[in-house]
Amino acid sequence: MPVVRHRSEMTTRHGAGWTETVCAGSAAFGAPVEMQGRLFTLAPAAAMPPVPIAAQEAMVYVAAGSGMARVGAERYPLERESMLWLSPATEIALTAGPDGLECMLAQSAGA
Repeated sequence: MPVVRHRSEMTTRHGAGWTETVCAGSAAFGAPVEMQGRLFTLAPAAAMPPVPIAAQEAMVYVAAGSGMARVGAERYPLERESMLWLSPATEIALTAGPDGLECMLAQSAGA
């Protein structure tokens, strides 16, 4: 059965210049689900601490802005409507460009 969740129903945490919103996942739905989705919004030039990747494969889709992703020792440029496939990875660190960054991290729930 489809489920619609509104922004006011989603859990959000904040840091210095960044916001993480849990859009989908077991905690969000109160029952085991096979995927997790998180929305990250970063102010211009903001960086957030590394985010754990619990799945074998995950993807980051950039909805707006630009920035940089660091996965291990590698850096990947991000721009609006680009997608970064992570296979495998243990964490990702995001830094926004001069126009900020808004992206969705989607991954399967378990590794």
